[in-house]
Amino acid sequence: MTRDVLTASASETIATATQHMRDHKVGSVVVVDGRRPIGILTERDLVKIAAGGADPAIAKVSEWMTASPDTVSPDQDVIDAWKSLAEHGYRHIPVVSNDELQGIVSMRDLVKIAQIRPVEGPASPTLRKARGRHRRETTSATCAEWRASTTTAVQRGGAGREAAARRRVVSALRRRAAEQAAARGVP
Repeated sequence: MTRDVLTASASETIATATQHMRDHKVGSVVVVDGRRPIGILTERDLVKIAAGGADPAIAKVSEWMTASPDTVSPDQDVIDAWKSLAEHGYRHIPVVSNDELQGIVSMRDLVKIAQIRPVEGPASPTLRKARGRHRRETTSATCAEWRASTTTAVQRGGAGREAAARRRVVSALRRRAAEQAAARGVP
């Protein structure tokens, strides 16, 4: 979970929100009313804006955001957070507790955790504990192979192969999450 979340108000222009996203090198901005998340604007929404021909200097975030986004709690199991992202095709999901924004989880965050967590091992940590706990856990041979294949792909062929390697990692993570859920009896 990333605690330092980029936020915007619903009344901001798309141009302003996009500028902040670029400056902070993030793929989403959580739209808030105070500390309460009311929407999310992602790179995918920006594609829709461009395709729709809207003027980003005039269009408001409220017109293009995904309102009432799905959220996860800070105590939610990492596997459950992964399932929530995967089931809906999301790349980012706000972390909310008591109707207040606590952070955001991205697909990238979960891939990082998965790369250094053992494939076989104890139950998955909660999102709140995952950041500190995963540093102490050993890297499995399978995860080391994933990292090596991604690194090798980048060295050999650049971005196209890197994307293919990422897809293999994501596919393997989905299989692993499904296997672990099945082992725990979760449908």
